[in-house]
Amino acid sequence: MINHILFYKELSNYKQKKKLVEYDLILNKVVQSLIFEINFSFTENSNYLLFDPNNSVYDINNKTYINKCFNSIINNIGIIYKDWNGVNSLNNLFLLPEEKQILSKWLPNRIFHIQDQYWCNDTDEDFKLIDADRGEILWTILQPKVEKPYGYNGLTNIKKVLGIYKENLWLQLPDSRFLVLDVHDGTIKHELKHDYFIVHEKGTFFDREEGIIQVLYYNLYAKYSLDFMEFVEEVDLGIPEIFQVTSMISRPKDKYIYYTAKLNDVSMISNAYGIFDTEKKEVVFQGEEIEVDGHFYKEPQINDELFTILDSKGNLIIHRLEDII
Repeated sequence: MINHILFYKELSNYKQKKKLVEYDLILNKVVQSLIFEINFSFTENSNYLLFDPNNSVYDINNKTYINKCFNSIINNIGIIYKDWNGVNSLNNLFLLPEEKQILSKWLPNRIFHIQDQYWCNDTDEDFKLIDADRGEILWTILQPKVEKPYGYNGLTNIKKVLGIYKENLWLQLPDSRFLVLDVHDGTIKHELKHDYFIVHEKGTFFDREEGIIQVLYYNLYAKYSLDFMEFVEEVDLGIPEIFQVTSMISRPKDKYIYYTAKLNDVSMISNAYGIFDTEKKEVVFQGEEIEVDGHFYKEPQINDELFTILDSKGNLIIHRLEDII
């Protein structure tokens, strides 16, 4: 059972100060709060806080600061930038809490996590696959040649690194193509094209457990089989109003997709959040702003009991799943 949640609250009387709050769901009260003098955000590893603007790190469990300054932390691995000039930087990975450097060579921006021990270095010139457990670059390929559609503003020719399935790395390109690469040597094994592959990167979810890619975008819900390399399900949802998913998360063996969306709005601002049932093919729960301009810039968070989302006004909205689905 989930007993505690952590969240932050901006202190209205102070421009920079934020309060870290630990809330006990059983006792229904705050059990601990800490005030910090500068802004912070949660990292993808919930054990750490990342402070702006100097990227210093606070270890929540041990209540201590870490010596090095990290730009992000995932699975106890942090990314450090150096020689930052506002546009370019050099990057490396460090293992926490030891603060041990993983790669012998610093790489140009940008490094990000794919899954498990695999990370990548995606630059204007090339793409590298990194094995953090071995501390090695496994292979390097040149950036794929693409015909960029109007309005595409991605940083490189790779729109999204989807994930790894059965020793194949799947990449989404901006010109309606998927590239399937051998995870061991980077050889292109398949080049696939379909009109649905143009979908916004936030509207896809790569499910390596089920071997599918789920697409939820505008009025479309579809499943693409990674084994058969074809769409096995396509459904027009028939939603009459404007409905554009801006972020989505799903979990293995979970029939629900949890999303933020742009609803009845011509801008790109997320003003709704909800739950989509992939079996019923319908939205089974949807919430909207609880405060004027309380938009949803962050993805919802989900576990076996709670569905939560933070709005732009600092309101943490908490739902018990048993109450809404």
